[in-house]
Amino acid sequence: MALGLSVKDINFLRPFTWYLNFFLVAPWYDFHKNSIYKPSLAKLYGILLIFLKISWMLYCMSQQTLLRNISLNVLHVQSFIFTFAAVNSTFLLVFTIIKSSFGDTTNWKTLITKLKFVDLKLQNTGRTDRTIKNFYYRVILQHFLFVGAVTAHVLFWTQVFSIEIVKICLVSLIDYYFQFLVMILINAYIESFNSRYKDLNTKLMVTYKTDKLVKKLNDLAQEYRVLGETVTVFSELFGYQIIMITIDRALQCIQCFLMFHIASKTFAEEDCFYAYLSITLRTLFLGYFFLTMIVSIQETIQQAKRFVDLCFQLQEQCHQDHKHVKALSKLLKHAKNFQPEFTAHGFFNLNKHVVFGIIGNVATYVIITLQLSESEQRFPGA
Repeated sequence: MALGLSVKDINFLRPFTWYLNFFLVAPWYDFHKNSIYKPSLAKLYGILLIFLKISWMLYCMSQQTLLRNISLNVLHVQSFIFTFAAVNSTFLLVFTIIKSSFGDTTNWKTLITKLKFVDLKLQNTGRTDRTIKNFYYRVILQHFLFVGAVTAHVLFWTQVFSIEIVKICLVSLIDYYFQFLVMILINAYIESFNSRYKDLNTKLMVTYKTDKLVKKLNDLAQEYRVLGETVTVFSELFGYQIIMITIDRALQCIQCFLMFHIASKTFAEEDCFYAYLSITLRTLFLGYFFLTMIVSIQETIQQAKRFVDLCFQLQEQCHQDHKHVKALSKLLKHAKNFQPEFTAHGFFNLNKHVVFGIIGNVATYVIITLQLSESEQRFPGA
């Protein structure tokens, strides 16, 4: 059963992709035929989703009561940050839908084809994971946590602003849930890459102790090359989404501090705790997935580097065997040329330095924004 498939077999994503097709987070892809099905219908469905999103945004913007309640508690400098965050998250939703329904699907086919090739070589096809902590167990648990965090957030702010719960949900939480699904999909692919690099390292150590070493090393070189190319295709597929998610995480952190500032000046002392709790839960939830993505990328890169280190160690052990040394040298050359590079569509590399850079910039923006807010309060007519 597909729900029991291991992340080592790319077919494990098939049921989850069917669910993502409903939101057009991913194209309507047929894993068995390795092709896109019903592209014309997907385009019509994509147009419908975009139309519904834009229509509801226009409807909410026309609600004077909603806008008045928000404007009473938000200064001009703060409203700019909130507007920028809303535009960025909306653009992420629309861009992903357009890319899934109207974009070139060649990279999707290439990504799955290459992963299936690596799975076949590593004998991972059909491998199952019967432990309770498999992929779908985690997805279901994450959805329960998402519902809990969102419910706490919505209930509190509905009571504060006296706004119908449906309006708040459809203004921002659809974008929030959409980004949540995109990040689960991205993390699933990164986890798949990580497991395959681990399998390559294991296979390299086992191969060294078997006969026909030269042929098996040549096969490993091919598998490592294909896996490195697959990471490049992945970066091209999700690069722009990762850029927008990175921007959104920074903006959400700024919003979190701004909302703390607003809550401390607006609510009674007994309400501040619940305000802080709802704001923190909403911010930390997707922040966790972003940090998971960065950590998984870092671990995958380390596994790829470990493969190179193992090649050097084996080369030192068999330095007297010319054929083996030559085969290992070829493998090392391939490994160095096809080191995985996770990039945001070539704009920047994704690693732990990105996180520290975002934290530093967020701290700077928060300080500047709060200072401007204080100035606006002191000199409202300036």
